[in-house]
Amino acid sequence: MNTISEPPADIGALHDDAAGVLKLILLTAEDAAELIAAAAAGDARAGSYLRAVDTFQRQIDRQGQLCLTCDRQLAAGRLLIALVVPGRDDPARCLAVGVCETCVAMQSDRGAVEAAVAAALRKLLWPDLRRIAAPLSSSYGRH
Repeated sequence: MNTISEPPADIGALHDDAAGVLKLILLTAEDAAELIAAAAAGDARAGSYLRAVDTFQRQIDRQGQLCLTCDRQLAAGRLLIALVVPGRDDPARCLAVGVCETCVAMQSDRGAVEAAVAAALRKLLWPDLRRIAAPLSSSYGRH
């Protein structure tokens, strides 16, 4: 069974693992209870996400981390964590980044936070990063 490890030793390895398709998962403190319940119910992916978040939180405590969007020092437990995960069924690695509560509060909604995170990732790591439209519903076409 693959489990997500954080952080990848090489951003290139994450990108190669993703074959160019990445998924952005935004997690707040409120999302933690949902993840814990899913992991307790046997959801291996939720357990992997929790381990990645725990590893990132310990990094913040040990050596500090900066907000992805404004470079403020992050405080564990008072931030939004964004996991960048390969868009595949069996991801083996991910990248965790944090956004401080000030930057989150400045956004109008979760979609705006996602756009700010994507813009920062585009600027720092993946200049060609773009959103892929969700697939059409299964009810398309003639009936």
